[in-house]
Parts: sequence; structure tokens; C-alpha cells
Amino acid sequence: MKFFRGSVRIKSFGTGHGELSLVLCGLRDMRLAAKSFVQAQTTASEDLLKWSLKAENRAIQETLIQLLELSTLWEDVQKDFTEHLREFRNNFQLIYEGERSVDHARGQLAAHEASESSLRKELRKANKKCSSEDVQQLEVKLAQAQRSKELAQMEGTNSFYLW
Repeated sequence: MKFFRGSVRIKSFGTGHGELSLVLCGLRDMRLAAKSFVQAQTTASEDLLKWSLKAENRAIQETLIQLLELSTLWEDVQKDFTEHLREFRNNFQLIYEGERSVDHARGQLAAHEASESSLRKELRKANKKCSSEDVQQLEVKLAQAQRSKELAQMEGTNSFYLW
């Protein structure tokens, strides 16, 4: 268990979402443990009932029949809990995916901004040294870079608001 948490921590080290990854890991482990507990409890209750039915003591039989009924109610509650826990984890998974989407959009925007800045510098240098045809080509590239940057901004805004 500790090894797995360590690998999650290492795997998400550079993403900036290490804590959220650990939450998802912990919720998954918690749900699996709750399901295992319910299964173990069911098996134990059934084994006790089988034993009591073989015994000749009517008081033990009636007590364990009532215990089995109580255990069945408790198991139903625990199954509901694990289902709600699954939904809860899925919500955190959606948050995690949204965070990663926003990070990706931010990265794309930064790359487009850097490209635009580089093209602006090239254009300034080209205005002094190059022919008008080269300058026009750079202006076209700059316009494309500006459109790409605007699209990345819109995508980043959409990514942020969608999740």
C-alpha cells in the first residue's frame, strides 16, 4: 500500500496535482477495503448461521438468525456507502481531468505566445534587413500565430468553465 502511494506521488511529481492523485488513490483503496469488509462480514455471518443450524441449541439458532437479519441490513447500508464512495471518487476524477485539461490549455497558450513573440522579433529585424516579400511572409506567419494564440485562449477559457 505504501509502495503504491509512493509511486503515485512520484508519478504525479511534476504535474502539480500530486495531492489530488493521492486523494484518488486513497478513495479507491478505501472503497476496495469497504467492499472486502462487507464480503468478509457476509461470509462470517453465513458461516455462523450454518454452525448454529447444526447445533441443537434453539436459543443459539434464534440469536444467530436475528444476527443474520441485522447483518443483512448492515451489509445493505455498507453497499450503499461503497456506491456513494464510487460516485464521490468519480467526481474527484472529473476534477482531476479538468485540472489537467486547464494545465494543457495553459501550456498551449504559453507556446503560442512565445511563438508570436518570436515572430514579432523576427519581423522587426526583417523590416530593417529583408525584402518586402520576406516581410509579408513573416506578417502572414505572425497573423497565423495571433489566431492560434486567440484560439488557445478561447480553448483555455472553455476548459476552465466546462469543468
